[in-house]
Amino acid sequence: MKKMNKKLATASCDLHDDPEIIENFGEPFSQRGKGYYVIRPNFFAWKLMSTEKLTFFSAEGPESWYHWWDGFWKPIYINEVSRQTYKLIMRYIRKYKVANYDSDIPKVIRIIIEIVKLECDRHARPALDPDVIPFHNCYLRWDRKVKKFTRHDYSADDNIFSCLDAVFDPEAKSQFFTDRLNEIIPDKDDQRVVQQYLGAALFMRNKTRKFLMLSGEGGCGKSVLVILLTAILTTDRVFDLKFEAIKDSYEFSSLTNQTSLFTASEVASKAFSQSTCSEFLKRIVGGDLLQTRRKFINEKLNRFGTFSLIVVTNDSIRFKYDGKGEEFRDRLIAIHFGNHMDNAKQIKDLPDILLSEHRSAIVNWLLEGALKVRLNKWNIALSKEQMARRDAIIAGSKCVEFFIKEHVKAAPASYITSQQAYESFEKHLKANNLGHMKKSEFQELFADAMPTSESHSIANPKGKGSIRGYRGYKLV
Repeated sequence: MKKMNKKLATASCDLHDDPEIIENFGEPFSQRGKGYYVIRPNFFAWKLMSTEKLTFFSAEGPESWYHWWDGFWKPIYINEVSRQTYKLIMRYIRKYKVANYDSDIPKVIRIIIEIVKLECDRHARPALDPDVIPFHNCYLRWDRKVKKFTRHDYSADDNIFSCLDAVFDPEAKSQFFTDRLNEIIPDKDDQRVVQQYLGAALFMRNKTRKFLMLSGEGGCGKSVLVILLTAILTTDRVFDLKFEAIKDSYEFSSLTNQTSLFTASEVASKAFSQSTCSEFLKRIVGGDLLQTRRKFINEKLNRFGTFSLIVVTNDSIRFKYDGKGEEFRDRLIAIHFGNHMDNAKQIKDLPDILLSEHRSAIVNWLLEGALKVRLNKWNIALSKEQMARRDAIIAGSKCVEFFIKEHVKAAPASYITSQQAYESFEKHLKANNLGHMKKSEFQELFADAMPTSESHSIANPKGKGSIRGYRGYKLV
C-alpha cells in the first residue's frame, strides 16, 4: 500500500485514534499525481462506524437506519448519515491540509454509505423480548423466577429499537385519573378486568387469548382509555384494523411490528356476523399462525395470533358461529359503558389533560394490571355478572334463529309480513334484554334463517298494494 507524502504522513501522526483503521485500510487519502489526492472510501466508512454507532435493516426499506445516541437506539434519516459523513471528510481534509482532492464528494459519500450498509446490515430488526416493556428512561423486564418486574438501563447490546412514549416513575400517582376512571367505569370488577387487559397490551405478546369489547352509546367515555393506550404504545405498536376489509389480501400489508389492533367501525356488527371475520378474529388472539402479504415485495410476513384486540362500538355486536359459540365464550371480554356524562359536565379535552399531566401515573396503573395478569399466568378471571353479559351477547348473535324457532310456526293458510316479523322480533329482544337490531340487518338475517329460501309478495293488510312477506307461516 502506497505511503502518503511527508506532509500528509506527518499530519496523520497527530491523530492517535486511527492506527488500526490505517493499518487495515490505508491512509484517508491516496496520492494520484503531484499534489492531487483521492479520498479513500474504506477508511471513512470504518471511521464513520467507529465514530457513530450505526445499524441498518434492509428488510424495512432504505430509511431504516438507527444510531446509538444518548443511551438509546434512535432512528436516523439517510440524509443525516450523509451529512455526518460529509462533516467527517471535511474534518480530515482540514486536518491533513489537503488542497487538491477528488471533487465528486457526493459520489464518494454514496460509496461510503454503501460500504457501511454492507457492514451494518442486519436485514430485519430483531423482535423485542416478549418480557420487556421499554420506556424513555429505562426498561422493565418480567423476571419469571422472582415473579416481578426488574428495572434496567439501556445498552447497545439490548437490541431495543423503540420504546413506549412515557417515562417510568414508580412514585407517580394521580387522584384526578382515579376520579375520572370511577366516572367512566363505576363497576370495580369492570375496572379490574379492563386494567388487566390493557396492562397485558404493554407486552409485545398478549397471551391471554382474549379480546376486549367496549360497547355503549356515545358520550360514555369508552374511547378515552383507548386513546390513552394508543398514545402510550405509539403508532409503532398500534394498528387500525378494518374488519370489513379483511378479505382484501393486502389489508394487513402494513402490519409489521404492531402488537395491538384497535377497531371502531360503524359496520363492525355486520362485519363480525360474517364467517370470514369471525374466524379471523379467533386466529389473531388465539396464537394461530397469521401470514400477511406485503405490497411490492414478493413475500409473506409470518406473525402469530398474540395480539391485543380492542373493539369499540356503539352497536350490538353479533358473531357468526356453529354450535354453542364456545370459541367466543373462551375469548370475549365484554364491558358495557352506560354511565352517560351530561354534556355540560364532560371534559372535552380529557385525554389531552391526562396524557400531558398524568401519563406516568397512568403507566403505573397499566403496570399494576400487567403484574396481576402475569402472576395469574395470563388468566383474566371474569365475575358472574361479566360472564352473564358475555353469554347474552353470544346468545344474541343467534337471536334471529332463536326467534324463528320460538315464534314462527308453519301455517299453510297464513302469512306474515316482513314488518310484522320485525316488530315481533323487537319485542323478543326487549323481553330478553338483547339490545336492538336495525331493520335492514334483521331482514337480511331473517331471510337467510327462514326455512323457505325467498320472500313473497303479500297483500298489504293496511291498504292498497302489496308488501314483502312469507306465505305459509304465522307468528305465535
